[in-house]
Amino acid sequence: TPRAAPSRALAAAGADVRVEDHKYQQTPLFLAAGRFDTPAVSALFAASADLRRRDSYNRTALEVAAKIAPLEVVATLVREGGPVTQEMLDRARKAAISAKGSAQGDEQRGQRARVAEYLANVCKSRRFSDREEQTPRRRYVLVCEDPTTGERLTCGTPAYEAELKRFCEASLR
Repeated sequence: TPRAAPSRALAAAGADVRVEDHKYQQTPLFLAAGRFDTPAVSALFAASADLRRRDSYNRTALEVAAKIAPLEVVATLVREGGPVTQEMLDRARKAAISAKGSAQGDEQRGQRARVAEYLANVCKSRRFSDREEQTPRRRYVLVCEDPTTGERLTCGTPAYEAELKRFCEASLR
């Protein structure tokens, strides 16, 4: 397609599709997704764009697209193997709720709702990952302090585990 022609031409000429800008550390894939340019997104995949690359805000191109782009762009990124996270799904749902206020708001809300529903279906159909891509479950972290010193305990240490156990036992009483 004509819109993807520049991306294809650059890739064919040997341009590095993984190059990032200095300010936000975003690659051409981020820019194509942010401009809702599905043909360019597809062309960048064909040229080995990195789906797991994160920008200076620690977001992937799919996370950026899930919040602002139409379903077609999000679906293309997911189809190409973009990692879907619970956090991304939560943000997409919040974006759907917050898109309001004007005539455009109703259209945006519908678009955001379709993206959130699509991501929810993806999550149901395959195990989705957390940020570290280790488990499909959400993590709940108990921040606790040593009762004698008031010092914040580090997760995984024996003192933390003992305080967590004490807290859980006290909650069950």
